Amino acid sequence: MPYDYAMQAATRRALQRTGELVTFQRLTGTAPNVTTLSVSLYANVQGLHPETNEPSQEGLPSSKEGAITQTSRRIIVVGSDLSAKGFPLPVKKNDKIVLADGTKCNILDVDAHKRSLADAIEITAAEVA
Repeated sequence: MPYDYAMQAATRRALQRTGELVTFQRLTGTAPNVTTLSVSLYANVQGLHPETNEPSQEGLPSSKEGAITQTSRRIIVVGSDLSAKGFPLPVKKNDKIVLADGTKCNILDVDAHKRSLADAIEITAAEVA
């Protein structure tokens, strides 16, 4: 689907104004011959919070596999900015993101279609120790 250049420009301006500088990393190869490709650019980073107003159910665990955790983040970036910096698209599960404060995150899910009109990629990532 082609994107709207005005929406892409508006998204890029918003990211530069309110976003933070993050570093995308892709590791390739196997140890000891691992190569890391890193590019830095502006992205919108939002914390995701689990729903706490749902009633609990008897006999079920309090957390389910794949649930949002307190360290989950939604990261929005312009796809053509990533590729212009030399990062190979598509962004993949298990690529890494280092936030401006040094927090390291692992990419869990990528949705390149939700915001595709603005050439934006929505990423769900979780903080790693």
